[in-house]
Amino acid sequence: MPNNGDVEILPSLWLSYQYLPPHLKRCFAYCSLFPHDYEFDKEELILLWRAENLLAIQKGQRPEEVGEDNFNDLVARSLFRRTPDSVYVMHDLVSDLAKFVSAEFFLSWDEYNSNTSKSKARHLFLGNKKVDSKALSQAKYLRTLLAPDWGIESSLLSVAQSLRVLSLPEYPYPGLPDSIGDLKHLRYLNLSSSQIESLPDTVCNLHNLQILLLSWCELLTRLPNKIGSLINLLLLDVTRTPLEDMPEDLYKLKSLQFLPEFVVGKNNGSSINQLQELLHLHGRIRISGLENIVVVGDIAETILKDLKFVTELILEWNGRSENSDLELERVALERLLPHTDLRILKIDGYRGTRFVDWLGDSSFSNVTSIRLEGCRRCRLLPPLGQLPSLEKLKISGFDELERIGDEFFCSSTSSKIVPFRSLKELAIVGMRIWKEWSLTRACGEAGVLPSLTSLQIWNCERLVSLLFGEPQQLTHTPFPSLETIFVSNCPMLETFLEWGSFSRLQSIDIWGCQMLFPLRRRWDLQRFTSLTSLELGGCYDSLVGSFPEEGLLPTTLTSLSIIDFKYLKSLNGRSLQQLTSLERLSIINCEKLRCLPEERLPPSLSFLRIHGCPVLGRRCQRENGEDWHKIDHITRVEIRDIIDKNGGKRDGRSKKRKAAEKAVPKARMRNLVRGGKINYIHVDGVMEIIWCSDFVC
Repeated sequence: MPNNGDVEILPSLWLSYQYLPPHLKRCFAYCSLFPHDYEFDKEELILLWRAENLLAIQKGQRPEEVGEDNFNDLVARSLFRRTPDSVYVMHDLVSDLAKFVSAEFFLSWDEYNSNTSKSKARHLFLGNKKVDSKALSQAKYLRTLLAPDWGIESSLLSVAQSLRVLSLPEYPYPGLPDSIGDLKHLRYLNLSSSQIESLPDTVCNLHNLQILLLSWCELLTRLPNKIGSLINLLLLDVTRTPLEDMPEDLYKLKSLQFLPEFVVGKNNGSSINQLQELLHLHGRIRISGLENIVVVGDIAETILKDLKFVTELILEWNGRSENSDLELERVALERLLPHTDLRILKIDGYRGTRFVDWLGDSSFSNVTSIRLEGCRRCRLLPPLGQLPSLEKLKISGFDELERIGDEFFCSSTSSKIVPFRSLKELAIVGMRIWKEWSLTRACGEAGVLPSLTSLQIWNCERLVSLLFGEPQQLTHTPFPSLETIFVSNCPMLETFLEWGSFSRLQSIDIWGCQMLFPLRRRWDLQRFTSLTSLELGGCYDSLVGSFPEEGLLPTTLTSLSIIDFKYLKSLNGRSLQQLTSLERLSIINCEKLRCLPEERLPPSLSFLRIHGCPVLGRRCQRENGEDWHKIDHITRVEIRDIIDKNGGKRDGRSKKRKAAEKAVPKARMRNLVRGGKINYIHVDGVMEIIWCSDFVC
């Protein structure tokens, strides 16, 4: 069997490699550049393969699709393994195989430094090693240099004239040497998350450059004026980089296929018209700075309609300005009409009082996701119910919208349409004066929102009812497919789900709804025969000294959370005993709760969490706590005295937890801490972000 120094290659792995087709062998060998336990980003690796010309692209095929197929093939053959955090790793034995088959051409710094035949090195990964530049003087045939968090000297650039790939993420210096422009063969340049303040004009001499990555460069505000000279550029990524404007000759990049962000600069509103020339753009594009369009003549008609390959469009205004021209706002949005094959649309900060006709038009039959955010002056919603494929919808920050009515579900000429027939997820957030929604038109046999499975409503301070009118007027149950509902910080809400059976409802979360909680008997939770999870929080009713009342909760519950009950002094043991399927019980921030009921908790319980309940926590300490004998049958007990200073306030985003080191890259976390509004972060092997109003991802 072959061996790699002291490492012997397993026969089964060697056989797997032998059966790989040639194009996969090349891509697999390239992965030997990276150290053991390296976490691969699929998109990044595909871009590297593409820049190195490793993809076998046939006529009519798109390189990114071929790269994705190659990557998925390697995953299917178990040469990559996906982790729970959605990154990919190679087992050490697989990594050793890759290093063996790539021989001495793909090296880490340690391997290069100890190699006597340095001139054979073609691909080099430096990692975070301290490197003596003189040691690289023999690397004149290098094609790849991956050097994260590492400065580059002009002496190296003068030697490594054959470089195709130069990756310097988190580059720590404000500028690059002018000699960067001498790398005539360079196809890939990555400076993402770096401290760079400007790019030298010589970058525009890189006529073979295909990929330029400048995302999250927090100090970079301008691109070189002659960037249009990069005639082979395919991807220009300036995501979350605070550019003030786009170069005037951007339109010359006729080959450009990916431009995730476009900035309309101050005093240069007409720069947006350059997009008309970039007909090969694919995927996602975010157009920000639209408030800088100050006259109608700045924006040509239908400038986006010919961008046939754009699937996701984000339109952003700075919504803080109160001096906008309402007619100009409407005309600008009218002229930003996209093609009808669009899949995802987000409009943020639009400052008009009403939307335009194309938004909600049924001709956009492929739109699956829409987000309307920060449109503070709008008083009516567009007829989004007419979109036949819409599956996800979020509406937030409409400060002047008081009522959601028939116009939201369908136009007056579309009475035969089943409104929102495909909608599965609906979130309505931060609507200051929204009081009600109503539907007076017939909806046919399918009912109201027939496919909706998830409903989230939070921070709607004046909302009174979730009903679409009076119960006696309803001909069909709203939300017949509903599975989860989350309602938070709606203090005036009085009616909940007091109608219909909701036979599929599995999860209810209610937080900070002060008028709703005293009416809990009306909820009739016993109707919800599939309900397994109930989370109640933010109860400040002084009459709730004991909870839950007998018969209130359905026996189907497997998870119950009682959070931030200010006056709760005791738990009703007889009621809890009736929950024969209960597996998880969480009691959080109930400071006045003194003890557990005399009745033992349900025998089905396998997990008990007690947080921020100082007296109860002490009584439940293992072995010597006065109440320990009541819970000693529970497999896992978690007790902490720390009180969540956020007071239990949450939004729908706090449900997901990610590994802390993968949640946000270093540079992004710097931006988040500097610009976001974070009330609570918990890091304990994982990261939980609760209530982060300006978080961007």
